[in-house]
Amino acid sequence: MNQDDHRRYERNRADDLHKLVAGGFAVRIGCKRCKAERTVEGKPLLALFVARRWETNLIAASNRLRCRSCGAKWAWMEAHIGGADSPSIGPTSDEEYKRLLARLRR
Repeated sequence: MNQDDHRRYERNRADDLHKLVAGGFAVRIGCKRCKAERTVEGKPLLALFVARRWETNLIAASNRLRCRSCGAKWAWMEAHIGGADSPSIGPTSDEEYKRLLARLRR
């Protein structure tokens, strides 16, 4: 199995945000209603879910997101081998993460 085949295999096995981040994947998110799509980095998205104590399974996680275009819930999520094409969802630095935790603990 060459390296590209191995990356595709790992991408198909990633069913949790923790696995996506550990594998170095970005997260592709799409709306089931208007078909809008975007790709974001996995690490800030995982940090947001962990800070809010949300489920990180991709099926449960996709129910937490809303479409930026039409406002619908029930998105789909999958691992993406390329880089992100949109701004990150969630904290991108340690300082932002600490501010998020402080705000949630109030």
